[in-house]
Amino acid sequence: MITVNQEELVDQIKSGEEDFRNSFEETLDNYIYQLPERGQILEGEIQAIQDDSIILDVGLKRAAIVPGREVGSLDDEIITNLSVGDLVPIKVTHTPVGDQDLLVSIDDAMEIECWKKAKDYLTKDQLLELEVIGSNRGGVLVNFEKLEGFVPNSHIPALKKVYGSHQIRQYKQQLKGEDIKVKVIDVDRSNERLIFSALEAQRELRQERLQNLEVGDVITGKVVNVVDFGLFVDIGNIDGLVHKSQLDWQRITHPSNVAKVGDDIEVKVIDIDLERERIGLSRKALLPDPWDEIESSFVTGDLVEVEIISVADFGVFAKLTEGVQGLIHNSQLGYSAPGTDRDVLEPGMTVLVKILSIEPKRERISLSMQKVPLDKQIEWLLGEFDQDTESAEPAN
Repeated sequence: MITVNQEELVDQIKSGEEDFRNSFEETLDNYIYQLPERGQILEGEIQAIQDDSIILDVGLKRAAIVPGREVGSLDDEIITNLSVGDLVPIKVTHTPVGDQDLLVSIDDAMEIECWKKAKDYLTKDQLLELEVIGSNRGGVLVNFEKLEGFVPNSHIPALKKVYGSHQIRQYKQQLKGEDIKVKVIDVDRSNERLIFSALEAQRELRQERLQNLEVGDVITGKVVNVVDFGLFVDIGNIDGLVHKSQLDWQRITHPSNVAKVGDDIEVKVIDIDLERERIGLSRKALLPDPWDEIESSFVTGDLVEVEIISVADFGVFAKLTEGVQGLIHNSQLGYSAPGTDRDVLEPGMTVLVKILSIEPKRERISLSMQKVPLDKQIEWLLGEFDQDTESAEPAN
């Protein structure tokens, strides 16, 4: 039987405790030695917010401290939104030696997080809306949280319709303070390059708009360009064309007589070409159709003065009223004999005709010079003809 001396047992226990304490201290020293490196991003819980510092728990033996010089430089909005208990990203700016403080930066960490967000938006091809904060010769500057991004001139769709360096510069200056829709197209943190494109954003928005449009939709848009053949109108992320023929029921000499760039205009969608991404619009379709009232204004057998509009192989087209034309067939030309040479009739001339027929549904009116009675021809030539007093006569 082995007998253990009580004093020896006590010595063994004390020796074990000392070994454990030495081992724990060694482990703790090693743990402290593995403090985060400078530049490392951590997450800290705010323990206190003071005028000269912000103290955070980062799960280490010592607290992390945002020094007063940074606290004073932080945006008021950031400080206002911070509260005790918040978890925030921080960047290690100084790894302590001995009793030195573990210094960290909220501002630097937030900037790094912004670069990560930008990369994420690029990967997801996500649409953003950013404020324009300035411009330079090459494009416009936009605010992306704590970063400054750049939109090149070639990626600003509206500049494709602006000509002249002065006009381009003026347009970009006017964008300051405005929010524009963009997509991230390049993220390079090492070179501090963050590029956005309003053009790429517009392409997505245009496709979305095209899919949601329907023929018959009535929209108020803004005139963005005036050309000889019509008006281009921005109807929300896409431009449509109001052809010259769709501006009004009456003949329009030039689209600029109807509207100018910047004017609001109400239009109706009359055609959608998804493949070619073209939208046909009409202003005329929203105006009263003169053919709806034609039978209340004219009656078969009426004698009326008309203006020659155009000359065709088969006859002459003449205007009765704005938006309404009739045809004087070749066989009905002239006051003396059928088949009078069309060359004597030119656009802009005024002639006296008799209405032979009115077909509102087909938008057709047949006219005749031959059927005008001789006495009425003479009155008209002498300037004594009064159209308002003429009563309808049966058409032969």
